[in-house]
Amino acid sequence: MTAPVRTVVRLVRSGRRQAGRRLRPASALIVPVPAAEPVVRAWQERCAAGEEGDGRRSVPPHVTVLYPFLPARRIDVEVENAVAEVAARLPPFRFTLTTVRRFPGVLYIAPDPAEPFIAATEAFRTRWPHCPAVRRPLSAGGAAPHGG
Repeated sequence: MTAPVRTVVRLVRSGRRQAGRRLRPASALIVPVPAAEPVVRAWQERCAAGEEGDGRRSVPPHVTVLYPFLPARRIDVEVENAVAEVAARLPPFRFTLTTVRRFPGVLYIAPDPAEPFIAATEAFRTRWPHCPAVRRPLSAGGAAPHGG
C-alpha cells in the first residue's frame, strides 16, 4: 500500500497497562496510516480475543515517530502548536508498507523507506531534547507502523 504524498504527524495521548497495572498517561507522535486498517484488523481482533499481546485499539494503525513523547499532563496548546510547527517543516514523502515484522507482543508493517520517519524523529528529538525517548538510541527499527 502507498501512503498519500502529504504525511501528517499527530499527537496522541494514552494510558498504558503493564503487568496488570496502569502506568502514567503518556503521549506519542505518530503518522496515522488509515490504509493499513484492513491489514492489521485481523491481528487486533486476535489479540483482543486474548490469543496474544494486547488487542486494545486506542491508537489507529500508524508509524511511530516518537514514543514516549511527553507526559500527557504536559500537553497543552503551546506544545500542540510547536508540534504542528515542526511537522509543517517536514517535506512530503511517499512510503509503502510491505514487510511484516514483529516486536515482542507487537506485529507491525515496516515503512519503506524508513529514512523520512527517522528524519522526522530527529526533528522532534532536536526540538524536545529532554523527551524520554531521546535517551534511547534511534534506528530504522524505531519507525514501525502498527495498530495499538
